[in-house]
Amino acid sequence: MDKSKIEMVIIEKSVLEELTNRIKHLNTMMEQVYIHNGLKTPPEWMNNREVCNILRISKQTLQGYRDRGKLPFTQVGAKMYYKPADIESLLSSGYSINCTKIE
Repeated sequence: MDKSKIEMVIIEKSVLEELTNRIKHLNTMMEQVYIHNGLKTPPEWMNNREVCNILRISKQTLQGYRDRGKLPFTQVGAKMYYKPADIESLLSSGYSINCTKIE
């Protein structure tokens, strides 16, 4: 790792705690999806259908994510497979905290 390219970000403790809680909530929700689908633990790889169901997106949207490099995948023949950690990273990358000033 090139230390000259390390960027530090300072955030308030309450914001970090909120982010941590939301990520834990997301993890819990994903575990519930696995259980609902009869799986005890997250699979090592997920196919297109599983990813579309979890993200509630169309096959076309998923293809757009692949084409734009937003979601890593591996291809075996005509089948695409995704790692659950990459799905979580995609969800976390879109995370934002809406700050509203209350007067």
